[in-house]
Amino acid sequence: MYGKLNTIILLLIVISAVSCNAPDKRSGSGPVKKTLTKTHNGKAVISEIAPSKDNSGNGSSGYVDIYFNFIPSDPHAPDKYLCGECPDRKIRLFYDNRDSFHSTWVMKWGIKPGKEYTAVRHELLRKDNRASVSHEVFLEPGK
Repeated sequence: MYGKLNTIILLLIVISAVSCNAPDKRSGSGPVKKTLTKTHNGKAVISEIAPSKDNSGNGSSGYVDIYFNFIPSDPHAPDKYLCGECPDRKIRLFYDNRDSFHSTWVMKWGIKPGKEYTAVRHELLRKDNRASVSHEVFLEPGK
């Protein structure tokens, strides 16, 4: 009895191990591609500060939108982008879970057109071959 039980257990372990090592497949499309990510270091140069229409609808709320241009440290980085058509110009700043900022905060932090900050471009190529890009800007001194 124990011989058959051990054989069955061993067989189940082997089947489990083999099935776990099989490549993932989509029906009829071959192996599933892994997600591919890339990062590019660079700088963000503030290009524009404009009244925000998101908060009040008319731009008179005291909130502004900040836009920047991303410039990669490696001048050849755009040739290596996963998403060459994703822009590096006039990108709306998203910082501290916000995308519009009160003008007093902007003045306090000294943010103005032409000012440069350390930044990173994050690229993600998803399994469906669609690319997405986000930019991380470090406004804090010393980053």
